[in-house]
Amino acid sequence: MICDAQTVTDSTIPANHQDLLLRTPPHAAVEWARRAVGPRARVLSVEALRGSISHANHAIRLTSAPGAREVVLRRWVRPDWLEVDAEYSPSREVAVYDLLGHSAVPAPRLLATDVDGRECDVPAILVTRAPGFRLIRPADIGSFVEQLASVLPLIHGTDPAAAQRLIPT
Repeated sequence: MICDAQTVTDSTIPANHQDLLLRTPPHAAVEWARRAVGPRARVLSVEALRGSISHANHAIRLTSAPGAREVVLRRWVRPDWLEVDAEYSPSREVAVYDLLGHSAVPAPRLLATDVDGRECDVPAILVTRAPGFRLIRPADIGSFVEQLASVLPLIHGTDPAAAQRLIPT
């Protein structure tokens, strides 16, 4: 999706939580991501991705055969995430990525999970980095809506029984 880039900020997030969302992940978390990519992978850079309000997202650029690649480390760093949105959990996100991984939906693919935070400092998942960026206010709303609508047939083509299991009871 090609869109105009815009910086995302949310003044409703407490300042100390904004810092948590942008702070470089601990070495153990980055090392966990590196190992998930492969034993010969080497970290080239780690960059905070802005715009998140519930968990920290960091793009990690690595060297791996046959070349460089980027992954996204998603960590549930906010200490209040269970109180704010308990249904938006690492395990639920893993289930969604698992569903999408068996579909033609152009979404990131799940690479590794640490839903209990045993390997990382907090619950985390690792996904491939999708091209593009988060768009808040599209310059061309018609084109934006057309791009969104173009993937609806793929979304509706996912396994209905598997999708139904994602709905909380």
